[in-house]
Amino acid sequence: MKSHPLEFFKKHDLNARAEQQHVIDMLHENWDKYDYFVGNLPTGVGKTFIACSVADSNQTAYLLTSTLQLQAQYETSWGEVVNLKGRGNYKCNINPEFTVDSAPCFASPELLKECIRDKACAYYNQKNKALAARAMITNPVYLLYSKHCGFASDDDDPWVKRKLLVVDEAHNLENHLVSFAQSKIEPAKLQEEHGARVGHLRFSTDMAKNYELLKQIRDVLMARAVEYEEKLEEEFPKTGGGTKSWARGLSAKVAEKVRKLQVKMYALDKSIQPLNIFFNTHESYEQMNEQWLMHYDDSDNTLQLSPMYGNFLFDYYIKPLADKFMFLSATLGTKSEFCAELGIPDEECLFIETDTPFPPEKSPVIVLPTLKMGMKDLDATLKDMPDVLQRILDVHEGERGIIHCATYRLQEEIFRRLGPKYQARLVCRDMEVIKHAQSGKAGFAKRLSNEELLRMHGENRPGGSVLLSPSMMEGVDLYDDLSAFQIILKMPWPSLGDPRINKKSKLNPDWYTNKVWVHILQAAGRSTRHAEDESVTYVLDASFPWFYSKWKHNLPEWFKRRVHV
Repeated sequence: MKSHPLEFFKKHDLNARAEQQHVIDMLHENWDKYDYFVGNLPTGVGKTFIACSVADSNQTAYLLTSTLQLQAQYETSWGEVVNLKGRGNYKCNINPEFTVDSAPCFASPELLKECIRDKACAYYNQKNKALAARAMITNPVYLLYSKHCGFASDDDDPWVKRKLLVVDEAHNLENHLVSFAQSKIEPAKLQEEHGARVGHLRFSTDMAKNYELLKQIRDVLMARAVEYEEKLEEEFPKTGGGTKSWARGLSAKVAEKVRKLQVKMYALDKSIQPLNIFFNTHESYEQMNEQWLMHYDDSDNTLQLSPMYGNFLFDYYIKPLADKFMFLSATLGTKSEFCAELGIPDEECLFIETDTPFPPEKSPVIVLPTLKMGMKDLDATLKDMPDVLQRILDVHEGERGIIHCATYRLQEEIFRRLGPKYQARLVCRDMEVIKHAQSGKAGFAKRLSNEELLRMHGENRPGGSVLLSPSMMEGVDLYDDLSAFQIILKMPWPSLGDPRINKKSKLNPDWYTNKVWVHILQAAGRSTRHAEDESVTYVLDASFPWFYSKWKHNLPEWFKRRVHV
């Protein structure tokens, strides 16, 4: 460190909280002893300012976080942070009918060079500004694709090594790496969607033979990608004049045709790049067997490629970017499981935990183990579920809240089964679809996005709006009266139908259990967002007390003080 991180607080007239002071002192005192620093820090500690202060003291840093909201928060917190988003977030300055990810420069390398030279491109201007800045923030998924993936990547490789790389919301890093590399190869679908002549190829239980077929499929797909690029150039009508005047003259109709072709090109690229990642990250078939799971499904002639661990992906794609690494989250789980997944030796990692500044009595977790949520009990449980939920909704009449329902099937069952008075309060993705089906109406009914649901929830509804979702256990900020209560209906076990999860759960049951508790800790933090905020969380799964007693020694004290079984 060039300076003590607390200098950042002084420069910005900030008073470090006790928890921030503890973390920063630990980091400063041990900086030269470790290469990896893991902060398991609950909501309210102020991770953003900790990250900014450590980045400031190291002179050069990459900051990675999963959401646009958090990227904007870092920008606001520290004026020196430059935010870089994906190309689709920027309009083409030459012709605003296009976004940069489908702009005319794709068909004209000359135009691209001219726009970069003249600083006429919003995306490249921001990218150059970010890469020149002491601290830049971006999304880990964007970084992976921008740095490493053919069609989605930039031609140059400007990601120079920096002193520090900070990963916020680091509990998601394994998922980002695995999702980036994982793929399901379906020859018939590739031929149908892209005209790639591989539909006749058949996988089998012979994995060595499948391995050779994958090489063949990759070659065919890469040749098809070249054909797409040639077709893209044909879609842009050529006219006289300079490249910029040509680009300005392109119509909205041309832009729409190009966008449709771009969608196909991105889809093809998403089939090619996982194969490139697969072959780039091992040197022999034997090494591949140690790192990857190849799962053959004869029902649809598919082969799923899944990295078993994130360690070799972290080494290959993230580790070259910095000298030291800091991982921050409110819900990292245990040190041993986090380090094992990324291949970080325990002795090279400083693991720091703090208490929460939030008083536990303001956000109790009330365990009401009334519903058996296992598959064999679910049909019987569905009959009892409405009464249990309606009683809780009556207690919170006129208040907003959220029901974490774990699956879309449960979302639909709850929406259908609750009485009209209660259904009127619910906001869920499929609400219009279910209403159409219930009324017998024909016609199109729209499925809503999480962004649309949150907007509707913010507007409130008669009796108090209640979100009903299986996908808002994290990344949602339901502060103040946006949520006075929340219900965790079911222990959120990852699906054992996923071959990778199934195999890893057998190899390491603790990894599987750790995953579910990370989800619960995230869900329990959606509705109390600052020290003056308050909410109550209800857990209804009958299995919760047993699993809690078995795992509670691994859970943070700030969470256990909230739990009332």
